[in-house]
Amino acid sequence: MNKIFRKNAPWFMGFGMLGLTIANQTFSGVYTFFYVDKLGVTLLMFTVAKTVYMIWDAFNDPLYGILSDRTRSRIGRRKFWMLLSAPLFIFGFVFIFSPPSGFIASGNKTVLAWWLFFGLLIYETAAGMQWVNYETVYPEVYTGDRERSKGEMFKVMGEIAGVLISSTAGISLYYNLGATGMSLIIALVYAALITVCILTLSENPAHQQQPRIRFVKSFKETLSNKPFWAFNISNLLAQTVNATLAGLLLFYGKYCLKIDGDQVTVMMGVAFAPVIFLVSFWSYLINKLGAKKAWKLSFLVYAGCLTPLLFAKTFLTGVLAAFCAGFGMAGYLITPGVMRGRIIDEDIRKYGERREGVITSIASFIRQVSPIVSAVIVLAMGLLTGYKSGDEPGPYPDLTFRLLISAVPILLLIGAYLVSTQCKGYDEEIKEPI
Repeated sequence: MNKIFRKNAPWFMGFGMLGLTIANQTFSGVYTFFYVDKLGVTLLMFTVAKTVYMIWDAFNDPLYGILSDRTRSRIGRRKFWMLLSAPLFIFGFVFIFSPPSGFIASGNKTVLAWWLFFGLLIYETAAGMQWVNYETVYPEVYTGDRERSKGEMFKVMGEIAGVLISSTAGISLYYNLGATGMSLIIALVYAALITVCILTLSENPAHQQQPRIRFVKSFKETLSNKPFWAFNISNLLAQTVNATLAGLLLFYGKYCLKIDGDQVTVMMGVAFAPVIFLVSFWSYLINKLGAKKAWKLSFLVYAGCLTPLLFAKTFLTGVLAAFCAGFGMAGYLITPGVMRGRIIDEDIRKYGERREGVITSIASFIRQVSPIVSAVIVLAMGLLTGYKSGDEPGPYPDLTFRLLISAVPILLLIGAYLVSTQCKGYDEEIKEPI
């Protein structure tokens, strides 16, 4: 029993990811529809508010990283910020989905757009603090490939479970209880899960005995690390694949498999649900091969597993291809976190400073470019094949989305592997705490 409820138990850390993912994915899946379709905020006003939100989202991560690294607190650096931001996270989440009834009744869309704008800033300010510190604490509390792969395994399980729950229960709550009712229940679920995670989290107090890192020096040394860039560019290319797959599955189902939305939902479930169990296999591979080899291998396996999507033509073959894609995705989801731990270990050994927050936040900033890269690729493919919209699909919509869902991602993953070969060093595992 004591082992189950011990400090830093990976399953309780997974609860944190589960809570964050349920809230974040429900938010992402509902707020656009709620404000644009339900409340009638114009697409222009919505886009302006969302653009500012995305810019703040991208640039606040490095700020939170350096603040976290420089914090000194009796309860721990990361735990301090997670506790501080949790109430604000809950407030921002409920705020966005609870505009005053008077504002709605007035029909003033500009007022509603301003409510959304301030809600997004509140929510993202807190969400950034939560995500950066949650991700940063992993390489601190878990040392060595074996511990970290186990921690990452439960984290990915929480993430996938959160995606599945939010895409079903979250949407159902919205339609049955309304936006405010949904937000209150999701906020309570998040609060319960993140509380368990925070209460069982215990940081090493020795990490706070070192002098505070300096802002400019810390970023300069991190950004001058060439293997660090190779690591992040590889992950950017692979994350672009994930963004492309998530955004185009409905198009793939419609034009390539000739199936409806419900069948696409089943296909998505088949792709994502097995990942919860498949990550344990990749955890085993990390322990056998080492973090670096497993990370590089995951790009090639992922590329190979996307090949069946190029040839699937029916619902059944699409489901089988989706399952295969899920196996490849599982490897990429778990290996980068363990590899990042090695990079952090080597950075500490080389410079004698603990800047896990800076390294994690810069990596997060680079990864957030992936939706932009994905959008550019989709636009370019549309120009090449003639696809403009559902009203003007052009002569080759099947080819357009078959290439975008399989051939292009395969090329991106091969590129990710080639870049990963430039990530020199990090072959030696540091098993003892630094």
